[in-house]
Amino acid sequence: MSLESRIRKVYTRAEKELTEKVDSFFAKFEELDKKKLALVDAGKLTEKEYKTWRKNKLLMGAEYQALRDNIADKMLDANKIAASYINGELPRAYTKGFNRVGRDAERAVAGYSFSIVNEETIRRLSTNDKTLLPYKFVDGRKDTRWNTKKVNAEILQGILQGDSVPKIANRLMHVTEMNRESAVRNARTALTGASNHGRQDGMKQLQDDGVIVEKEWLATAGDGRTREAHMELHHVSVPVDEPFENSIGEIMFPGDPDADPANVYNCRCSIATRIVGFRGKNNG
Repeated sequence: MSLESRIRKVYTRAEKELTEKVDSFFAKFEELDKKKLALVDAGKLTEKEYKTWRKNKLLMGAEYQALRDNIADKMLDANKIAASYINGELPRAYTKGFNRVGRDAERAVAGYSFSIVNEETIRRLSTNDKTLLPYKFVDGRKDTRWNTKKVNAEILQGILQGDSVPKIANRLMHVTEMNRESAVRNARTALTGASNHGRQDGMKQLQDDGVIVEKEWLATAGDGRTREAHMELHHVSVPVDEPFENSIGEIMFPGDPDADPANVYNCRCSIATRIVGFRGKNNG
């Protein structure tokens, strides 16, 4: 099963667990809501009074707040699991990128032998070198605050727009969708960064071994989804130790965590090895 499929499955499971609680809460609320609407129709309650009741009953009610907190807790758990899935794949992505550079160089340079790395070595190295892989960390307090705020915002918008009770309930579930899609984008970004970091470091090893090499940016062209700034770099080559530069700014490789987020997030590009020549290993 692919990483994206595993992540989506986490949120699907969380959504199923939450749906029953959301449906139960809003089934009770809908009964009260209908009674209040009947009073409005009978002229015994003004529209303004009805909206105020709706807002207070939802946003200030103990049952709603318990439900809101439960949604935030479920999303925090799901986000942590998704992050662990992503982190587990990063050493493999880096290793594949690094070793791919070596295989390409061995085919292009007669007699050249590249020192490959294995996944466990990278996994160990990354525990000490925090810059090696873009590991994901979920800040529990920040994550909970964000989800609580989003749940309240969805409810408030539903109230202000006069949404039906089922529509307001659906708005709550939209928060799980936002978390899921964010996790999927984080996965794509992190794997892109790890793979291309591996290629970047592999090219540095080529240089140390005397291979004259440049890195070439390869945008995911043809589907209309690639950002314009990355299309600017398509097939552009630069020295390994120098950054690419586009209209957003400088970036060492696709997914570079030190670059401007606008240049990084949800990127699907890669770098290729462009071998210029071979001068022999410098042994000092």
